[in-house]
Amino acid sequence: MYSSKYPRLIFGRVFVTQHITRSDLDEAVKQSPRKWVYLLSEGNATMRDLLGGKGAGVAEMTNTGLPVPPGFTITTEACNAYYDSGKQVPQGLWEQVLEGIKIVEQQTGKGLPHDPSWCTLLACIDGWSLFIS
Repeated sequence: MYSSKYPRLIFGRVFVTQHITRSDLDEAVKQSPRKWVYLLSEGNATMRDLLGGKGAGVAEMTNTGLPVPPGFTITTEACNAYYDSGKQVPQGLWEQVLEGIKIVEQQTGKGLPHDPSWCTLLACIDGWSLFIS
């Protein structure tokens, strides 16, 4: 795993590593009943049940050094907790999401909603690990 704070070249493109101080996210996790948000650099392919298929796949690509934009995954446990509690956001989830966004902003040098011409693009992709046949 690559662990430098400096950009590196891969396939002729600059790739900024996802390894960045995440003390605020760690603090938000401590204030929550469980960890709901995983940075892409924290996951791997074996975490498919927790991160969903796409989340685990992108995490694995990140950790192998492919040029993946910074990001994070909200766990399948958070989704289950949301529905189990009558569509109430689980305690601590929102705080962890906000800290995850801050980390993505730091990694990209872009932010929300400071300047609409220079903002972070967030993509939300479902990653349900179960299929109904």
